[in-house]
Amino acid sequence: EEEKIREKKVSYVQYGHFTMKLSHSLLVIMIFLAIIQNCEGRRGGNPNKNKNFGVESQWQKAMINCEQNECKHVNSEDNDNCKAFCTSPECYNRVYADDPLEDGEIDPKRREAFRSCVNKEYESKAMTEQRKRIAEKKKKS
Repeated sequence: EEEKIREKKVSYVQYGHFTMKLSHSLLVIMIFLAIIQNCEGRRGGNPNKNKNFGVESQWQKAMINCEQNECKHVNSEDNDNCKAFCTSPECYNRVYADDPLEDGEIDPKRREAFRSCVNKEYESKAMTEQRKRIAEKKKKS
């Protein structure tokens, strides 16, 4: 009977080593796939897809500017309406004007609608500026 117990212990130890090796192998494969996916995302495809005309950074800069200037008189936890209006009055009117956010309220659906609106607005401005620069270069040539 002791022999059977020893055999079970040995088999559990062997099984433990197997599962540990398997886990390690799966981890290595997952890291490898993540690296490959990241590399593929950096090359190929639409060059403007990831670039997004810097819209996200423009929006973040505008929000910080609004928070530090136009909205500094409002408590930072309650200034989402102020920051949204300051960042884009047009998008604010589309999304929040009829039902402004309450102090501290978080509304993910409307926030995403606002963000989408701002992205389109900023992309449109960036594309217009890019077209102007291209036209100016053509005039100079």
